[in-house]
Amino acid sequence: MKNTLICLLLGLCSVVQAIQAKDVKGTVVAKADGQPIVGAEVMVKGTEIMTHTDVDGKFILTDIPDDAKKIKIHSMGMEWLTVSIPDEGEIQVELKPEERKVTVFVTAGITFANPKSTDEGFAKASGEIGYQAGFGVSIALSRLISLSPSINLSRQNATWKARDENGEYVEMKMTPTYLTIPVMVDFKLWGSNNFKTMMRVGPYVGVGLQGKCKMDDMELDLFKKMEGTGESLFKKVDAGLALGCGYIYKHLYLGGNLQWAVTPFYTDEQHDVDFNNLTTTISLGYYF
Repeated sequence: MKNTLICLLLGLCSVVQAIQAKDVKGTVVAKADGQPIVGAEVMVKGTEIMTHTDVDGKFILTDIPDDAKKIKIHSMGMEWLTVSIPDEGEIQVELKPEERKVTVFVTAGITFANPKSTDEGFAKASGEIGYQAGFGVSIALSRLISLSPSINLSRQNATWKARDENGEYVEMKMTPTYLTIPVMVDFKLWGSNNFKTMMRVGPYVGVGLQGKCKMDDMELDLFKKMEGTGESLFKKVDAGLALGCGYIYKHLYLGGNLQWAVTPFYTDEQHDVDFNNLTTTISLGYYF
């Protein structure tokens, strides 16, 4: 009697498992010409069940849980597609080529400049709040990677303290304005509800437009050539590397960038001191 009961229970479990798990078959073709797509990735959403299409574009997924509702299909160079699992019958899927989209965006925010000196015993600087505004284009190279060049007007205020001939610190206010051109590579981590996290990296070049050096009753143009030397106080070109991260919700963007210059914008040859720009930017933006 006991053995009979165990056999009945095992048989019942097998029946329940057979009812709860199912197989799904289908075919993946190109929408443009109806040709089968070989090697397309077919995955049951929310599980690790996955397979690839054969030479005829056909696939079969086995032992799919009854609570599974969606299947994701993707092939290199094609758009991602999510379809519902039918109660019965095969799935017929048509994939379209992945489009390379160009999106225009605008940004505006605040900057915090923190120039770095090679000899802070002679001169040191502390950053102050400035501003930045600009626009650019995002060129989608794939679903997860974009190339985003932009043009920005950046005000990078700072207070300097440098030793004079008597060894006393003299305070100076610097208000340089740059036209910066970063070329960023964006790596997007796609999430739900149109929310995406984005990591960014790329080179930038800045061109000094205008600015003042204010010290006591004296005021100098930072990028204007001085009489007698034929050189400006600040170098016109500033170049380096930019790093950043951001978040996109639908069309809205919030992010921060760190620009580190590899070229000095100010050199004191007498004291062998260089200053390099280090600027943090926090900005809001809109992707059209």
